[in-house]
Amino acid sequence: MRNLYYVVGLVLAMSLMMISCGEDEPAGLTPVDPDLTPVDPTPPPTVDYDGFAFIIALDSVAGDVDGFYAWLDEAVKERCPELQKQSDGSYKAVLVYDKVGDRAALTQLMEKTHQFAGDLSKLLKGGSLVSPVVTSKISYEAISESNVQKDWSVSASAQTGSNAFAVLIPRLKETTWTVEDANGTGVDSFSFGEWGAVLSRKATFKSSVKVNGSDEYTAIRQGNIILVEDKEGYMKYSFAIDSGGETIYLYSIDGKSLEEDAMPVYRQVKG
Repeated sequence: MRNLYYVVGLVLAMSLMMISCGEDEPAGLTPVDPDLTPVDPTPPPTVDYDGFAFIIALDSVAGDVDGFYAWLDEAVKERCPELQKQSDGSYKAVLVYDKVGDRAALTQLMEKTHQFAGDLSKLLKGGSLVSPVVTSKISYEAISESNVQKDWSVSASAQTGSNAFAVLIPRLKETTWTVEDANGTGVDSFSFGEWGAVLSRKATFKSSVKVNGSDEYTAIRQGNIILVEDKEGYMKYSFAIDSGGETIYLYSIDGKSLEEDAMPVYRQVKG
């Protein structure tokens, strides 16, 4: 009987061992932690950027302001649309590029903006714009910076420097104007010299002027208005340029306005 109990116990023990072995992980496998993700030992490459910007700007216009800005907007759209309008008279083009990448876009933008800036003065003097205007200096500037952020930009405000020119339409430089009938005003002709900027006033220029070939005064121009002062600074004559830029009429003498039908109208002497 004792042998029977022994055999039964041995069978039960072997059964428990077989069940336990069936529930264990297969031999030789290591459990995987689901929270652990593979790490790439190579960091992603960094990109270094450089920036290029081109700005054209002016801060004031006198005379046919609306006509001038409309003409300038159209010229920019037609010849250099890369220059985006920021405000009246201010335009900007910006390019941020990979400093070690292809520079074809940079080269194209630099060439196009510089070409437009060089042509702008010629366009303004070419006769397509005739309404009388005087501007402050129109400046243009190219800006290059290294190691910039991808969203780099610059302010499109009027700049100072050597890359600047002013616009006077009509130019009136070294021109003589005469009239057949001075209507008793005593002003038969007047001649202008060179025009230079008045630094203390925006969009204002001055020139020497001779009335009747001998009397010397100073002419101050803003837009289509020309004021003539004597040596003491008193206003002697006031002239206005017509909207087509082809005639100038005298509308006051010694601060006294003339009647409209008594205003002499002067035309430029050609040749």
